[in-house]
Amino acid sequence: MLPIPWLRINMMMKRYSSSISEPDSREGMMLSKRILIFSLCALIMGATPDLAIAQSSEQPMKTYIGVLDMKKIMSDLDVVQDLNAQAKKIEDARQEGFKAQEKSLQEEKRKIEQQKALLTAEAYSNKQIAFNKKVAAYRLDQQEAMRNIQAGRIDALNKIREQMLPVVRQIMNEHGASFVLDIREVLFVEKEINLTDEVIGALNKKLKKVKFDTAPQKKN
Repeated sequence: MLPIPWLRINMMMKRYSSSISEPDSREGMMLSKRILIFSLCALIMGATPDLAIAQSSEQPMKTYIGVLDMKKIMSDLDVVQDLNAQAKKIEDARQEGFKAQEKSLQEEKRKIEQQKALLTAEAYSNKQIAFNKKVAAYRLDQQEAMRNIQAGRIDALNKIREQMLPVVRQIMNEHGASFVLDIREVLFVEKEINLTDEVIGALNKKLKKVKFDTAPQKKN
């Protein structure tokens, strides 16, 4: 539904345009242009009497916007830093295991190539097929490990966010913020409440550490 000023201008334009008996006449076109220009000026400049009265009589609504730098919060929180340390430890351990497995596969491939001259074509082909299956299984294990680590990270971050929400809401209520925006979404506001540091301090005191967990890995 159009706002009242727009409705009034629409009605005014229709009323004047309906009074023109010949729309394609030069005089009618000139009158239509004058009406359109006057209507737009009235809207922009607040020249219509009713609109001016409404603006003077109504009290402006005060809206306080809470602004948070979520990127800074998620990097500075103690629980997130602890979570990252847990994740790195698991990732490093997995990488070491995969490096050892890859080295073993490379050695096996080298031995198969050395035996090529001593084996029949069928025997050599069978060894290659068996080796390729091991390589495929190794790659699947790698992919599964990465998926499990990523899933564990997402699950842990969701648990942290669940703890964050009540704390953030309480701080925003204390400051009378009507709603909250990330600082990257804000172009301009009349009154800005940037409570990033206060929120980080409160969250570091209240949030509990979350255990980083992943699904069990396959054993070779």
